[in-house]
Amino acid sequence: MATPDFILDFLIFSFVASLGVLQIFAIRGDRRYSFFRQKVSSTIFGSLLLIISYLWFFNSGQRNVRNLEGAELFIIFGLGSMLSVLVARVIHNMRKAKNV
Repeated sequence: MATPDFILDFLIFSFVASLGVLQIFAIRGDRRYSFFRQKVSSTIFGSLLLIISYLWFFNSGQRNVRNLEGAELFIIFGLGSMLSVLVARVIHNMRKAKNV
């Protein structure tokens, strides 16, 4: 069984990376996921989130974990992705309500 530390690390990694992808996606598509009004700011922020999440996850320890199945990773990734969509929408709506 995988350690709880690895599971939490993978959840954080998938959350931050998905949030970065949403920020990049928001400049071309649905603006409801964007934190920024400027396309350049959204692109830079999303790219930084992606780069930082990959560097942190793959350089922070042993990632060759035994006994962790693809279905378990899929569930953790899905949870992280859904959380990123939820957080992006909440932050966007809070900023929109404040007219910032």
